[in-house]
Amino acid sequence: MKPDDGTPDSLYNLVWTAHDAKVYTYTREVTNGACKVTDMIDVPILKVMEITVDPKEGKGCVEDEFQIQVTAVDKDTKEVLVGAEYEWKPEGADFSCVDCDNPIATLTGNGFSKLKITLDEYCPGEGGFAAILDAEPVPVDIKSGNPPCANGITNVYVESPDMDVTYTWSVTNGEIIGCTDCNQTEIRIGNGPTTVSITASSDSYCVDGMASLVIIPNEGMLKVVIDSVSAVCAGGIANVSVKEPIDGIEYIWTVTNGELTGCSSCIETQVRTSTSEITTVTVKATSTSCEEGTASVNVPIAASLDLLPKVFTPNSDNTNDFFTFYDKNVSEFIMPVDQIVSFQIFNRWGTKVYDNDTPEKGWDGKINGKDASQDVYLYQVELGDNFCNQKLVGDVTLLR
Repeated sequence: MKPDDGTPDSLYNLVWTAHDAKVYTYTREVTNGACKVTDMIDVPILKVMEITVDPKEGKGCVEDEFQIQVTAVDKDTKEVLVGAEYEWKPEGADFSCVDCDNPIATLTGNGFSKLKITLDEYCPGEGGFAAILDAEPVPVDIKSGNPPCANGITNVYVESPDMDVTYTWSVTNGEIIGCTDCNQTEIRIGNGPTTVSITASSDSYCVDGMASLVIIPNEGMLKVVIDSVSAVCAGGIANVSVKEPIDGIEYIWTVTNGELTGCSSCIETQVRTSTSEITTVTVKATSTSCEEGTASVNVPIAASLDLLPKVFTPNSDNTNDFFTFYDKNVSEFIMPVDQIVSFQIFNRWGTKVYDNDTPEKGWDGKINGKDASQDVYLYQVELGDNFCNQKLVGDVTLLR
């Protein structure tokens, strides 16, 4: 060996570095006075192998299989080594063979299977395969409708369902009355808290997802609200409905100063309003296990107009100077310009003296720019949809 391969050879303990895979012979002479001792030793240096395990890990479900391929080569020449012995120590997986270079690993849990490779003239090579179980469950979350009374019916459903997932419902202290293998169903709850559970399964996940919720029966008086009702013309038909109805509850309708033209026991119905009085609609919510609840609403009637006054004085004193419309609902004079279909005024001989010439103000008591004479005049007015196509006919007295 060369002097620069390690520590000086005068030491008792020699440290040196081998550069080649071969057998080194080390000779040491010790001299003590006239005595000399010579010792020799052979130091065999083994070759180094490189190994590749493909894949190094397998992530999946229990019983998922992974084909492993091991390659061992000489570190320096990169030649594939032949005749090596393989020894696997499985952990987290079952191996089809424990003494081969191409086992099939079947996942059983989490773990690392160690590999040792031996071959004459080579240092042992080490590697392994990591088994990783995918523990993420199928995502699932469930919601329910309004809680019913005891023994009542409500709907439960999967929030953001996945078409590739299979859902299975179960109930404690209740009954499934809808489907059991869908993303939404109906249940009848019991007298006390009812637990609804769901299991979600998918080939894309190793672990089933689970979710549950507890439904507490509604107690006391039933809450019922009538949805907003649109204004209709007097004598017209109005649609009325329950806002946020509860499954399993019966709703019964009655009408004051009007006529029920739709169903009397349903979630929504129709009512014909009175032509002269306020029409009131009432709904009663009933259940075998809750106190009855009621709600009422007055049906709004679309705006109607009168032509006032019966007498007007166009004398420029800023009081009653125009013959115009009067909204009796708000007690104000108005000019619904976009709703005037026709606004005509005639004298006593039938001659038209005004034809909606100034729709923003009404008739100012002039004919062709000149003051009209004191007299009684006739009017004919037709309004648009917002005023139920109202037609007004009558007379007005002009005084000066």
